[in-house]
Amino acid sequence: MYSNRQSLSNLTRRFNRQSCFPRDSHSFANQLPVHIVKKTDTIFHLGNEAEKGQDVRLNRKITNKHFISFFGDRMYLRHLVHSCLTILLLVPAAVFAADREAGPRSRAVPAPLITTKTEETTEVQPLPKIQPLLSNSQIRETADLEKILQQGDDLFKKKEWCEARVFYEKAAKAYPDNKIVEKNYIKARCCLELNCRYRDYTFLSILKDTSMDEVRQLYNEVFTNIQTWHVDTPNWQGLLDHGIDGLEIAFGEPLFLSNYGITEKQAEILRRYCDSLREASRKSGIYSEKDLQNWIFKIAERIAERNSITEKGIVLEFICSITCSLDPWSSFLTPGQIRDIYSMIDGHFVGLGVELKASGKNLHIVRVIPGSPAEVAGLAKGEKITHIDGVSIESMKNTEDTGNLLQGKEGTTVSLHVQGEDQRIRNVVVERRRVDVPSVENIQLLGSKEEGDPVGYVRISCFQKTTASEMIAALHYLHQQGMQCLIIDLRQNPGGLLQEAIEVSDLFLDQGMIVRTRGRSIDRPYYARSEKICSIPLLVLIDENSASASEIFAGAIKENGRGRIVGTQSYGKGTVQALIRLKGTGAQYLIPGLRLTTEKFYSPNGSPYSGIGVAPDILVSGKTEQNRSDSPYLAARPVQIKYTDGKIRALSSKYSNDPCLNRAWTEALDILTAGKN
Repeated sequence: MYSNRQSLSNLTRRFNRQSCFPRDSHSFANQLPVHIVKKTDTIFHLGNEAEKGQDVRLNRKITNKHFISFFGDRMYLRHLVHSCLTILLLVPAAVFAADREAGPRSRAVPAPLITTKTEETTEVQPLPKIQPLLSNSQIRETADLEKILQQGDDLFKKKEWCEARVFYEKAAKAYPDNKIVEKNYIKARCCLELNCRYRDYTFLSILKDTSMDEVRQLYNEVFTNIQTWHVDTPNWQGLLDHGIDGLEIAFGEPLFLSNYGITEKQAEILRRYCDSLREASRKSGIYSEKDLQNWIFKIAERIAERNSITEKGIVLEFICSITCSLDPWSSFLTPGQIRDIYSMIDGHFVGLGVELKASGKNLHIVRVIPGSPAEVAGLAKGEKITHIDGVSIESMKNTEDTGNLLQGKEGTTVSLHVQGEDQRIRNVVVERRRVDVPSVENIQLLGSKEEGDPVGYVRISCFQKTTASEMIAALHYLHQQGMQCLIIDLRQNPGGLLQEAIEVSDLFLDQGMIVRTRGRSIDRPYYARSEKICSIPLLVLIDENSASASEIFAGAIKENGRGRIVGTQSYGKGTVQALIRLKGTGAQYLIPGLRLTTEKFYSPNGSPYSGIGVAPDILVSGKTEQNRSDSPYLAARPVQIKYTDGKIRALSSKYSNDPCLNRAWTEALDILTAGKN
């Protein structure tokens, strides 16, 4: 039988040292808060530093020469389930900037707004060569691609940008080398982000309250960071082309046009002007960041001279479009967006403590966070909010309006009209205050020591600043209950902090590499330390939405032979993002940000995760919806075991809708049985 006496002893020592939630001395979170950094001539990295090729261990002192390594976030997951709205509020923290190096003088001048039309000439073209017949598989692939593009065009015509982004994201995985699919994916992202920006009051406040000089400073910050830190060397001509593409997209979006009072006739002229800009810039050539800057500001000046749109509005569109085109994960973040991301990283926010889902003109409560103001006020999952401070939900144009009404300063209150399942409407007053959101959930023993099946279960929803400490507390509790095997559920886990993924992996490993990251001038390996605190058998559940930091953990466990992976192939997001606060606006409450891909990460065996992910040891076919809004506590219910021919086989039929957990449970019982024999 497996013994956990030594593991429990090691765990108790660390548990007592940390008092559950405070971090130990080697933790980066104890030495420097994730969102407060010291200003120098560079940006910073909250992690471990090493020269190329050197060993990096977790207990090394951190430095302040790099920047925050941030894996994924819930932004792309919020796009996947776009109607889900989490009400968050976080006071912005300190900001930092990078000194900009001046580039060479520009050799390019934008084309004039009015262009002349050249006469068309007709040339005799030779007959095309006869192409060989396509194979059956090529015909099928061509037909499938045509069908995909047609479906995507239908979504574009309906302006369903969120659905189009998800659709083309999947298409890009199926056709990774197809330029049309790639271009349409970027277009869907740009359109979605544009509409989000112009419904975000924090971005509209930047347009209103920020001067042109501050926008220039913001531009310098963004492009200095791109030039210095982005994982790929910038192609300046390509960046300008993408910026012009984004500008053309903006001139076709009603929300953008109405914000500046641009008529459809003016918009058509501006879209044609974008065509002339592309041609002129390619003839002239964009060879440096200085060339790019001169073109962007000249274009902004000329468009603003002849239209009601402001010069800073054009420059901001260039910034947003170019950062969006760098790669699928880089983007410009509004003050509201970066505030939400930091709330997820920190594991707390100021608000009501509910997760809401917009369905038609209704606002449904899909989750109430335990201990939150919403729970204290009596709100429950399944109820519907009809009015906020006397304003009807049906009168609101979008979910952003709802979010603005629900947000507010700590200590203030909001009045809600709530309709229960009995259709009765009651008035509820909820106080806004700090809400702590755990990342380690559903901590329980599925079986029992008496029955000989003490299998522990925990779910990690994301990797935030408190995850390692929460995991230590969970392990301590489960070891006291006699746990002899553990199931860790990473399904629907979109990622989080690099350092937390490493620290959680280190709880289960005593040697071997955890992950390696590589950038333009960075090659940084991360190794486990010599002491692990949990040595019992381990099973990890993953699915197609397990991404980023969760893939690092699963890959480290698998390739170091520490446990078995159960489920389906993971997402395949193999890049590191830096989360950077920008200082260009000058206003303390208007602090936008930049999410920039700086490194790629690789498994202990050197395999890339990007586009591949982690393959399970035990493949479980069939999807199980495990998102937080539908069935977040499915595995937390008491488990009934059934016996067949005197042997434990599976969970009861009550849990047959979760084949992945069912299969992991069977595997855990086999491990325990083998340990007894």
